[in-house]
Amino acid sequence: LDDYRLGKRDSLEKINYQGLVNYLVWCEELATLYQRNVIDIESVDNIFSYTFFLVTNNKYVQEKELCPQAEFYKGIFYLHKK
Repeated sequence: LDDYRLGKRDSLEKINYQGLVNYLVWCEELATLYQRNVIDIESVDNIFSYTFFLVTNNKYVQEKELCPQAEFYKGIFYLHKK
């Protein structure tokens, strides 16, 4: 994703799509921990926010995974609003 953002790659078609989905699922688990007050955002913000927003604000990720599968990513949308 960094290469795409920096213009070193024209498309994200060749990324490890399963790795992307695995990361999104991990974010869902993080959202659950936050919603249950097990963690607070401040404790993970420095290590989490850059990658989270890089992924979730990416047009390709939104078009190919987040929006079509939105019912499975409610936690990600919740975290994005926080």
